[in-house]
Amino acid sequence: MKECPASDQARARLVAGPTIKTTKDMPILQPPSFDSLVLVSFQISPHDLDPDPNSTHMGETQEERVNQFLEENDAPVVGLREGTMLLIRNGAITLKELPILESFAKDIHP
Repeated sequence: MKECPASDQARARLVAGPTIKTTKDMPILQPPSFDSLVLVSFQISPHDLDPDPNSTHMGETQEERVNQFLEENDAPVVGLREGTMLLIRNGAITLKELPILESFAKDIHP
């Protein structure tokens, strides 16, 4: 396996696994394949969050979606939290936390 840092971007995380079947943004049209880059042997579920017990959201939680995926698939799934990335070097995979910085100033927009 080549040295390959995975990006913090959800799409880059998603395509690193064997398939894109754990996406939360299902395509409108059927793609020719759900196969992906297979940089790692497990599925990646980006934006992993714990359910908020006070939320009024009536949809499925991420955990429910992953469990539905596991009912039909044998591939393990790794949920990556916001601000994390996987560093793959010499066959070793390390979870890294990215420094988060937000800067705000009056009348200055990013």
